[in-house]
Amino acid sequence: MFDHVERIKGAGARKNYLFGDSQEKEFVNRVEWSEGDKAKYEREALGFYLQGHPIKHYTVAMKAHEIPEDKGFVKKGIKIKAIGIIEAIKPWDSKNGKMAFIDLQGYKPWSVILWAGSWSTYKNHLKVGDVVVAYGRKVEGDNKFAIDVEKGDKFDFVK
Repeated sequence: MFDHVERIKGAGARKNYLFGDSQEKEFVNRVEWSEGDKAKYEREALGFYLQGHPIKHYTVAMKAHEIPEDKGFVKKGIKIKAIGIIEAIKPWDSKNGKMAFIDLQGYKPWSVILWAGSWSTYKNHLKVGDVVVAYGRKVEGDNKFAIDVEKGDKFDFVK
């Protein structure tokens, strides 16, 4: 569809190119997507990004958080901070209270574990599609990368 946008836009003079007149105008008006929207729709439709990862548009935030642009995360000792886009939020009932697992997609995928204290702080503020910087303890195992966000650790929301 991306390949045909210009042709569709120019089809206004021709009747019933792909749609009726009102449908065509409605479609053409929706074609102007932001870079973030394009990336989101590419990922939804294809399962990957065609024009590069959308996190590359957050270089100002990376600099502000002292995160290397080529990696999307920085590790100091056992502590880590990583920037990424929230792809899924999975609340969980544990023996210590409600918590959540968050799929964070940056230059590499992260599983963010929000323990009860952090989950109660952030649960009403997090939503899929948010760009955040997660701070916590890095956990590695079975080729998975996780960040434990415990009480005292935090999320920063990137606009």
